[in-house]
Amino acid sequence: MHSSSRRSHDVSAVLPENATSLDVFRAYPNTARPLVDYHQVLLRGPSPLTVAERESDPSDA
Repeated sequence: MHSSSRRSHDVSAVLPENATSLDVFRAYPNTARPLVDYHQVLLRGPSPLTVAERESDPSDA
């Protein structure tokens, strides 16, 4: 990719210093959609694990 075709984003102008995932999704909805779709496939798609097992925090074990 040519450097002239790269787009530079100053996220500090768009996002607060303590931004959450929701802030990023709101600021960049076109980019967020594929991530949300992927998340749904991972957590809700076919799996030998239950939804609860997939949503649990492994550090809680």
